[in-house]
Amino acid sequence: GRPMEKAAKPQQEAESETRPKVSHLADSMLISGNLTKEAMVKFIQEHLKEIERCYSGIKNPGNGKLSVKIDIDGSGKVLKVEANIDEINNRVLKSCILNLFKAWILPAPSDGKPASVEIFLGFSI
Repeated sequence: GRPMEKAAKPQQEAESETRPKVSHLADSMLISGNLTKEAMVKFIQEHLKEIERCYSGIKNPGNGKLSVKIDIDGSGKVLKVEANIDEINNRVLKSCILNLFKAWILPAPSDGKPASVEIFLGFSI
């Protein structure tokens, strides 16, 4: 079982080094309607692990930005989700992330009227 040990070791090192990272670029966030930026930032932070899972499930996904534009109704229910800026250009990653947002309930606009938000995510290996 000698060769096995040899093979296993570099892989472990590589794994800890190339931990895919997703950062929420909060400063870029665009909101239209009565959604507070604080509520949205908190929401994304709470769900970042799930977004990271989309990213780490992909082989050699590359680095870059992805922005997601989300239209919600007055209760925070998602009506429409689309990728706007997509520098990574990976269909699997994009649909994984868009499907997450479709399933989530976002913070409700304070006036109970529809709103939209564009969030920007940075991906780096």
